[in-house]
Amino acid sequence: MNILKKTLHTACASALALSALHAGAVRADGTIVLTDGEGAVVCSIPAGLPAGQVRHMYNLKETSGCKQNKAKGFALSSVPSATLITFISYDGCVRAKNKGEYYFTIKTTKQPTHWGEKIFMRFADLAAIQKGKSIGDGKTARLEDEFVGADLKGKEWGELLSCVEVEPSPPANKP
Repeated sequence: MNILKKTLHTACASALALSALHAGAVRADGTIVLTDGEGAVVCSIPAGLPAGQVRHMYNLKETSGCKQNKAKGFALSSVPSATLITFISYDGCVRAKNKGEYYFTIKTTKQPTHWGEKIFMRFADLAAIQKGKSIGDGKTARLEDEFVGADLKGKEWGELLSCVEVEPSPPANKP
């Protein structure tokens, strides 16, 4: 009974978080969970898109429940395969190649990509991974692109995340 209760509570909390973020305008296509350096949840954003969009930029200072410069890492929960997710430190929400900025683009590779409660990835740890290599649980996502400014290399980063861009794979055409 306890397992059922916990599962129901988790499902309800996820549904409420998604609906609070975008009042009914986002498909329930998984969640990108932003974490602190120890894996505790800072906030979460939907991996789905507002209606009519093929990609969406979430500016954390404008996203309900999130705050800019508070997350140090992330986890993935039921994100569809072939979704591109870009984490950007620059508060202008562009992939700036400045000495004090970073960006990382990852791609999910399993349907759905779900890392569970114990797996999260720190942005600073992504800097040590080569493009094309697996991340997180080692089999459901990979690093596609990255930039780490000279001021960040070899140092412990603060909480710099400003924006997250989500670009799900378009649905396959069905005859």
